[in-house]
Amino acid sequence: MNKLIIITALSALSLSAAAQNCEINLSVLPMQQGDNIPDNISDNLVSRLTQVITANGISADPVFNQFFVSGKFNHQYKDVTGGTQPQTVIKTMLTVYIGDTKNNQIFATETLDLQGVGSNYDRAYINALSRINARNEKLKAFLENGKKKILDYYDTHTADVIAKAGKASMQQHYGEALYYLTAVPECSNGFALVKPYITEIFQKKIDYDGKIYLQKAQAAWNSNPTASGAAEAVVWLKEVNPQSSVYTQVIALGDEIRKTIKSDIDFEIRDKYHDAVELERQRIEAARQIGRAFGEGQQQQTTNLMWVR
Repeated sequence: MNKLIIITALSALSLSAAAQNCEINLSVLPMQQGDNIPDNISDNLVSRLTQVITANGISADPVFNQFFVSGKFNHQYKDVTGGTQPQTVIKTMLTVYIGDTKNNQIFATETLDLQGVGSNYDRAYINALSRINARNEKLKAFLENGKKKILDYYDTHTADVIAKAGKASMQQHYGEALYYLTAVPECSNGFALVKPYITEIFQKKIDYDGKIYLQKAQAAWNSNPTASGAAEAVVWLKEVNPQSSVYTQVIALGDEIRKTIKSDIDFEIRDKYHDAVELERQRIEAARQIGRAFGEGQQQQTTNLMWVR
């Protein structure tokens, strides 16, 4: 019985840790605010939302993500007080959204009543935005609700993600495929399903790149079998992942270059990892970085939120 209690407790701790380490990425996007809202106020809102979601354990990723958080002002009231030092008073409602840019779908919303007083219009708005902070309980609940909806999405759309990644992989668009797969949070039920595809496509990626780098190194060396040609070849050899299927050929070319120029070259053979758990962790992290690199090129597609109401 005691063993059962201990096992149950450890399982609960493991689940709790998994939930706490659940990394969900959101893009913080600006939204069209209308002509009466200055650009610097919109920028200030994006900055504050970034701080809030980061403080609540969500990655405010500048790279393109399918899911976003944004905010929009509504029902503005403005007044200027009298006296020798007139003050501008702003009353407005801010609606914040968590949504899906792919399917034009809103997952969570929250509306906040804001009021600010300042020496001018901009200062009044900036003071009003002071309520947008990590201590705001309504925002905390809003983010938790949004996180749950995103996890639910991945749990029910894992097959779609795998299919989309498979199609990209067949076209040798490995970065795109890894972008789709590594977007699935590790704490979601779907991650166990996508993990084998991550490692499989990552291997295809490093094999594909390794062949290209090896060809470039071989061409540089064949065209100029001197110290300068060796230096150019080594630049490409260093790019080959030691887990690539061509790494034995990389080692052979490095040895050939050394023997020919009869001098040490700046090429160190990297050992393959033999710790399976560590290898898997490093491969998934490397795959995630490849996916991020693809996402950086997609960032400009996320700015149109005109469909949000």
